[in-house]
Amino acid sequence: MISFRVCGFFSFVFLSFVSLFPADTMCEFELGSLNLNGAREAVKRASLFSLSQAKKLDVLFIQETHSTPELEADWKKEWGGQVHLSHGSSTSSGVGVLFSRGFLPVSSSSEEVIPGRLLKVSAVFEDVPMVFINVYAPTVGRQRVEFFSVLSDVLPLTSVMCGGTFIQG
Repeated sequence: MISFRVCGFFSFVFLSFVSLFPADTMCEFELGSLNLNGAREAVKRASLFSLSQAKKLDVLFIQETHSTPELEADWKKEWGGQVHLSHGSSTSSGVGVLFSRGFLPVSSSSEEVIPGRLLKVSAVFEDVPMVFINVYAPTVGRQRVEFFSVLSDVLPLTSVMCGGTFIQG
């Protein structure tokens, strides 16, 4: 049995599409989601990481990172766990899925479905494949419709944890 507890703080929206897990599987983890409104500065990332540790989060969905490929090494070094980022620009968008060092998958891979807006991370925990999808949905009508059309196409039939910012403009 897999169980999880959702931990929300600040701007938080969480949706879960979970299928049945094998009965002999036991895995428990804490999930959190946070819209950062930019985290280029090391001090802001340090605050995020400290808050995540205080809340004992195992998996963290982050939106509006404003991260760039040049900053990715800093994210990985400062976090200490596993980092999957999809960059937008240094002034907008960007999403990530972070696994704590105490909750590392056996294997993982990521796919930037829509750079800076839709990140799909496939991971295996205790022989259970899971998919973590982090979204930062657009607020403009047509872009929003297209975004959710793409999102519906990438939702797999396996276990999915989907978190992010779904704000309507």
